[in-house]
Amino acid sequence: MEIKASLVGLSLSYCIKDIIDGKVKEEEVIKIITRTMAFDEGDWKNIIEHYQHKLWESNPKKAEEIFRRFLEAGKIEQPRTTGKETHSLIDGHWLIKKFYQPDNIS
Repeated sequence: MEIKASLVGLSLSYCIKDIIDGKVKEEEVIKIITRTMAFDEGDWKNIIEHYQHKLWESNPKKAEEIFRRFLEAGKIEQPRTTGKETHSLIDGHWLIKKFYQPDNIS
């Protein structure tokens, strides 16, 4: 039985940075649960511009493209927009999820 590991991100800025820096592959990420609170495109634009000048400065265009793919695929969750608690980053900004796949599935 093969074990497949996938990641759940807990920080939009740090997770996208890890992807653009080549530390994590985009296809390994199931979703990113972010502490942002964006309700419309204007909110997202402000957030993106802020991150592009901070953590995404090494490749701001690529970072935005990755972010847009995640957003369009429904892989960005924002608990604060629905009044839910947010998570702590004290233990890091990635959770590892393991999935088991039988060897004989084709």
